[in-house]
Amino acid sequence: MRIHVVTLNAALLGGLETYTRDVAFALQRLGHEITVISVHECPQVFAGWGDIPIVTLAPSNPLLFRLYFRLRYLVLARYLRRQPSDLVLVMHPYAAQAARRAGVRYWVWTYGLEIWGEWSPEVRAGLAGAERVGTISRFTADSIRSRLPDAPLSIVHPAVDSARFKPLAETKPPEPPFHLLSVGRLAAEARHKQFHVVIRNLVAIRERLGQELVYWIAGDGNDRPWLKALARECGVEQMVHFWGRVSDPDLLSLYQQCDLFVMPSRVEQQPDGAWRGEGFGIVYLEANACGKPVIGGNAGGATDAIEDGVTGLTIDPQSDQALVDAICAILSDPERAYAMGQAGRARVERDFSHAALEMRLKELIGE
Repeated sequence: MRIHVVTLNAALLGGLETYTRDVAFALQRLGHEITVISVHECPQVFAGWGDIPIVTLAPSNPLLFRLYFRLRYLVLARYLRRQPSDLVLVMHPYAAQAARRAGVRYWVWTYGLEIWGEWSPEVRAGLAGAERVGTISRFTADSIRSRLPDAPLSIVHPAVDSARFKPLAETKPPEPPFHLLSVGRLAAEARHKQFHVVIRNLVAIRERLGQELVYWIAGDGNDRPWLKALARECGVEQMVHFWGRVSDPDLLSLYQQCDLFVMPSRVEQQPDGAWRGEGFGIVYLEANACGKPVIGGNAGGATDAIEDGVTGLTIDPQSDQALVDAICAILSDPERAYAMGQAGRARVERDFSHAALEMRLKELIGE
């Protein structure tokens, strides 16, 4: 089958682009002929795509790009009409309008923030015209069903490279000094991840445990100075280590050496109507894949990523006490922490590996 995979960006900028690549590779392994079409990018060298061809539609000239950007979905529709395919996978709902206009057979993928809020007429029409609507979590699926009750929805979870994210050869139960880990953007618009809530509760956690505690934060952004100031204000500056952007090997090392991964994300709508929250939370599974228990909020995609009470705990993200209780419950019971980490690793290999993604897509393509 000839499949065009439409993405806004093919460069591996974050989770959405990595997910798109994983889907494309899985389909290629299943024997399909894959071409990736990038809407927002100019011709360039794309790392990490192997032998999958990537077509870019945007012009390199900055002045022409400004005009193109206003007409990009018309250009995409024209391209799709002229290039034969058996199926078009539109990996972002904003671009679905182009596939609908082109009159091709298409599926469209959804994630979280871009679909939880109000829909433009173009997005609604693009979703309504799709043969299948894919999504990465039950939370996002429910958001779509509330407005398109007859939408042909399929949940296709992201995958984790379980060969890359793996435990140390000898994983042991946690022992003091305990190391907490968070991974993510340190940005004002990403405060829903609630790293600041962990910081302001470190003293309470240490006193409750009666043991020394270290909090590692991997990631960078415009909120880093604010978080550092908060750590000083709370008297925990020496307990918090900001790693900044880390290399892939260093990220793996942090996962492997921490005792507990924590990111108590909340889901909320802002006054301007925009939403904040985790569409899924792949970092929970990366930590699980490394044999570590995890703590997350009990809303949004995190409820798919974490099996509550088995691979970690989901808590009320509005409650500081719930966070303290959960962290202390896991770290004060090393055998339970170890068992959760082992269960998390087994679940990733079973349900969230690249092989699992491939089998899920094979099921859908065959329907």
